[in-house]
Amino acid sequence: MEKYTTEQIGFAIKCRNEGLSWTKVADKMVEAGFPKRSGANLRATITRIQGQYDVKVESNVPHWKDDPATRKQCKYISALTLKNGTKKELERLTNQLITSANKGDFTKEQAKGMIETLEGDVNKAEGTSYKGRKKSKSKKTNHKRWTSEEDDIVIEWKTTKGKYPPATLFKGRTYKAIVARWNRVLSKRNLNGTRTEYVNNHKKEDKPVTMGIATVSYPNTHKAWTYNESLEAMVMWHSLPIDEARQKFGRPYWVIAKHVEKHFDFYYDTSETIMRRATEIKNNMKTQSLPVKKSLLQRWKDRRSDRKSKKLQKKIDRTKKKLKKMEVKQ
Repeated sequence: MEKYTTEQIGFAIKCRNEGLSWTKVADKMVEAGFPKRSGANLRATITRIQGQYDVKVESNVPHWKDDPATRKQCKYISALTLKNGTKKELERLTNQLITSANKGDFTKEQAKGMIETLEGDVNKAEGTSYKGRKKSKSKKTNHKRWTSEEDDIVIEWKTTKGKYPPATLFKGRTYKAIVARWNRVLSKRNLNGTRTEYVNNHKKEDKPVTMGIATVSYPNTHKAWTYNESLEAMVMWHSLPIDEARQKFGRPYWVIAKHVEKHFDFYYDTSETIMRRATEIKNNMKTQSLPVKKSLLQRWKDRRSDRKSKKLQKKIDRTKKKLKKMEVKQ
């Protein structure tokens, strides 16, 4: 790997001052004709150089601190300044601040300093700081890009089975996301030869290839499990064959197995209760199926009756032989 030149270092720092991430800085450097480097490599090297030396790069990009103050800042400053003011007084002060901001006399940096000064007189426990009000919890969403394997699954289901695949086949995807992916992207593709490409790709990657046969639909696949169904599944899971289990619960076998595994891992709040009850039922079934052990006296009586029956059978056999001999002599 070539060493960093002053031109490369200056270009990277300039891109960072423009607000680009390290990954985009690496892409920009490749576009500019510099050697290809990762964002992590750039970050470590440039940070170390800036820590050792006072590197400054002139940039024509205006800084955000010099931008005019926002309407939200002006409103918040008015509220802090006139705590007991009327609505008209607040609007009048807000409009004056906005006018001065539009003229360039009131910047974001000045507004930030004024807010920090005014908040110094306010109780921090009330949570009225501008920074605290500005931040909000972001929703946890899956921004991961769709992979070719996920697209193949959606295409396979739509082309061969005529329906959308269940969301359980994907990690972090909802049913609405699958439908949107098909309508926006996959339905507009040329799907001729998709089956052949799918088979070839899976054989190259040594992955199993589906037969493309439509699966049987079950009435209770998307229905919630009741307490009695869960208990019965935990008790009868190991004794029911696949066909009987699917017919009994009205669900695919993998759905039943997944539900049983979740209860086994105590996924639900009722899992512990169901597991205990299922264990009790299984133990009762085992004790009922075991033969009752006879007492010592009863076993002695049984042996005695067996000996008598054997003696009687021997006498009967002897008499039969004698009768046969007498018939032969006559």
